[in-house]
Amino acid sequence: MFDDIRRVGEKVDDLLGTDIFPFNYPFSYTENFLSHMDNWEFAIPLRFLWLVNIEQIPTMVNSGYMHNLEPSSGEQSGGRIDAPGTRVDGWDINQGKREITKETYMNTGGGGHGCLLCQGAILPGENYDVGELPIENNMGFIPGKIGGNRMGAQALTLQWRETNRSFPDLVLRPWLMLASHMGLVARPPGDNRNIKTNISIVQLAKTYQHIPLVERKIWRFYNCVPTSIDSKEITHEEGGNFSGQIYTTSWAYTHYSIESLPRKDMGAYMSNQGFKKFVKDMAHKLLSKNRTYKKIRKKLARVEEFVDKAARIKKKVMKVLDFFGGKKGPKPGSGPGATLHGRSADGEFLSNKGEFPEPPQTIPKPSTPAASKPSGLSSKQQRQMDDANKALAAGKARREAKEAADSKGESERQERITKMYGGAEDRRLAEHKQEEFAAKPLPKKSLFKKFVGDTNVKHSGTPRGKPKLLRGHKDYHLQDKDNLD
Repeated sequence: MFDDIRRVGEKVDDLLGTDIFPFNYPFSYTENFLSHMDNWEFAIPLRFLWLVNIEQIPTMVNSGYMHNLEPSSGEQSGGRIDAPGTRVDGWDINQGKREITKETYMNTGGGGHGCLLCQGAILPGENYDVGELPIENNMGFIPGKIGGNRMGAQALTLQWRETNRSFPDLVLRPWLMLASHMGLVARPPGDNRNIKTNISIVQLAKTYQHIPLVERKIWRFYNCVPTSIDSKEITHEEGGNFSGQIYTTSWAYTHYSIESLPRKDMGAYMSNQGFKKFVKDMAHKLLSKNRTYKKIRKKLARVEEFVDKAARIKKKVMKVLDFFGGKKGPKPGSGPGATLHGRSADGEFLSNKGEFPEPPQTIPKPSTPAASKPSGLSSKQQRQMDDANKALAAGKARREAKEAADSKGESERQERITKMYGGAEDRRLAEHKQEEFAAKPLPKKSLFKKFVGDTNVKHSGTPRGKPKLLRGHKDYHLQDKDNLD
């Protein structure tokens, strides 16, 4: 009880800035440490909040260069002396690379939001060698310190998830092999032989609930090249599947930098956001008992459900369009192909556009029947596309026939009006009379016979004879010109 009184008294003193309760207890290191944890800059970040961005995968990583530089099936993939231009299936990586390096995997969420394939990273350290200056017969004197050399750049380690289209084996492994052929010579950005890229690792930090994460630190590594890929064991034995699905790679680079974000006072930002959150929570508590507020929330929930359903339908439609050859164009200036400006590295992969430039060579390519297929479609896909085009053409023809029939009906109606009323003045007068007559209220029983005729209605309510057309019918004015008066 006494400790509770002391704690409340100390809080009152801190709030008012007074010394009303001078308990004079010893300094509490634990409470002091925990109180500083409320400050954003002193809070401990979560180690799993990070992402990796690859600026650009070299265009040289494709089947053409692998066929020319790497052997397969006991021979050069680019052909033999006695059989130039032949190709084998080994190192045919274009299709797999094109699929696994899509923008949605390399820069998810519309660009600059990280590569989904990267599973882990080990950031490099630093080392500076300091030696001692020996003194002959120094006895009790301590030798002086002398500065040595700074250690070279330590390797960057990245871990990649194995998928059906293997990013480590279809992209990173050929990348490493081609780098060994090309070397680390400096080349201009537009050169296809440029085998290097830039990699950024963005570390994130949390704020308040329902408030987006902020970027707190960015590691930028320049002129990166993969140098090693670890080996993997595959077995039929039971066991954990996850551990064997991660590839560890080492990367060499020339230099790196660290950028601190955000560039504003996070204490003031958090106070502002905290006050907004407090006002929002209080307003929600006060309005939650109001019936109108509850109805609005229910309607918003229905609207949200409808929008989500529409988004799912749109996603399915886009999949169908992509199957028949339709593609969404990449956003200009976005994706990993752009330079490392701002908070993250983003740009557009050339592999998304299907641009795999062939290396300069004099070996002629063989002409095969498969090369004549447009857009690389299979025969089944071509038939499906032809059927879809025929269905679209048939639908268009039906719409045109319907429009022609409607136009013909309208022209015939105008001809009948012209024949009955003569010139344009009589026709306009007839139409004007028709509009005035249609605006009048329904006739009484005495006037009903004038416009409809004696229908000789029995008690059963079934009329005998065929009555004339009532007003309001599209051909009523053709029955009798006198009815318009």
